[in-house]
Amino acid sequence: MLIPKKYQFHVVSMIAVAAIVLYPLLGNKIDPQILHESTVAAEDFMALVDAGDYQAARQNASTLLQEKVAVEVWHRQIGVMRDRVGPLKERKQDKASFSTYASDAPDGEYVTLEYLSDFEKKSQALETVNLMREEDGRWRVVGYFIK
Repeated sequence: MLIPKKYQFHVVSMIAVAAIVLYPLLGNKIDPQILHESTVAAEDFMALVDAGDYQAARQNASTLLQEKVAVEVWHRQIGVMRDRVGPLKERKQDKASFSTYASDAPDGEYVTLEYLSDFEKKSQALETVNLMREEDGRWRVVGYFIK
């Protein structure tokens, strides 16, 4: 081996640490087709919310969201959230991740998209859209949050 014996342990340790740090980053890549399909679904959903059409947004959301969140609760919560931030000025996708697990949800395929957004009443907001692939193969929103 080209590395002196007294340094071999250090080199192996550095490689192990690098693998531990980099593996989650490499394993978190999303298939480009999944990213495209989920992004289109998320942005269609957010366009409805931006327009104030909360009913249509809910109807286009996942079955799981529709089952877990009553219509009245949906309208109240999304209305309060969007009134607090005001109209959208700008939105840019920042991060995306894929998983086959989500807490309090059945096993399946899930994508989380994060957007850096500016609203009239809140600049530098973080919009998070959680999507799931439903039985028909389409991606639909299962969660929407603004921080």
